[in-house]
Amino acid sequence: MEGTVLLVQEGRFMLVTEHGDSRLFILSWRAASEPQQLSEINRRKVRVTYTKAHDIIGHVAHSVQVLEEAET
Repeated sequence: MEGTVLLVQEGRFMLVTEHGDSRLFILSWRAASEPQQLSEINRRKVRVTYTKAHDIIGHVAHSVQVLEEAET
């Protein structure tokens, strides 16, 4: 899924697609990224590889790739 990160908090982030759909992602403990690195993706367009999470509202992010620099 691709979109722009609107907000980051600890190991979670909210992504908005170009169609205006919002998705909550929780960083997988197996992801190459650390929760502390998520602040670097705030307001950036990213591509997320994920799976649907069970028993929670959100998705599990396995990888996050930055597609463009932060908006000004």
